[in-house]
Amino acid sequence: MSSANSCIGISFPTAAAAELVVVVVVGVVVVVVVVVVVVVVVVVVVVVVVVVVVVVVVVVVVVVVVVVVVFSRRRRSKQVVMMVAAALLMSCLQ
Repeated sequence: MSSANSCIGISFPTAAAAELVVVVVVGVVVVVVVVVVVVVVVVVVVVVVVVVVVVVVVVVVVVVVVVVVVFSRRRRSKQVVMMVAAALLMSCLQ
């Protein structure tokens, strides 16, 4: 082994140090890639959750508006309809 190292002009301690540097660099690259992937996944999950919440709120608001319009046309008490609509909206937001 020593003769093979001396043939290519590298002594054994230098080769071991070079291997150590390569292992450390590869390890750092792997850690950086894993951290970037985790951050991207977290950002995607947060964006999806925000989009779902916005869609749910929009759907609830549309349903509340439709309920208010339908009950207003039937000559029911608008105050009762507004209370029901407010209760629905508050329960959705909690």
